[in-house]
Amino acid sequence: MAVQQAGNDSAALVRNLEGYLARYPDSPRRAAIYRVLVESEMRLENQKAALDYAEKAIAIEPNDGQTMFLAISLLEKNGDDASLTRAVDYDTRLIDRVSKANPEARSSSMSLEQWQEARTKFSMNLYLIRGRIQHRLHKDDEAQKDLTVSFNMMPNANAALNLGEMAEERKQADEAIRQYAAAFLL
Repeated sequence: MAVQQAGNDSAALVRNLEGYLARYPDSPRRAAIYRVLVESEMRLENQKAALDYAEKAIAIEPNDGQTMFLAISLLEKNGDDASLTRAVDYDTRLIDRVSKANPEARSSSMSLEQWQEARTKFSMNLYLIRGRIQHRLHKDDEAQKDLTVSFNMMPNANAALNLGEMAEERKQADEAIRQYAAAFLL
């Protein structure tokens, strides 16, 4: 009823679902409701509330990779050290989960090659994001490792660009030029 009464009004949906959760705080549907609240708050461009609901959903369902990936993005946008540290934690958890993913659990419509390619691309992006965040936290050794892993998994301009920026900061002109050239070519 809360969803039907809101129609297409995201703000009304948020109010209705928050009211539902206030009446039924132990509802077995909490995780799903939090995910709907995340989507609604994102449509309303309320990233702080979206992040709050995403983290509540993750607390209930720690294997919700999609919500965790969104939380990483929102935490990175916050930019403060505490948010970035939480983003690194979530990213590390996703990297671990992806590395242990069982190819037999893939969709029947996806071939093994498609699954492996998607897994490699997702892993590459996770290492890229974690490296970028580590750099912002001034953990440059960890950042360089992650960015290098990302680039080695699948050559990508973003990893090369970040590695070039780090080399430039360390006054390693030749390495910076090499990385910038790779980024340009990619």
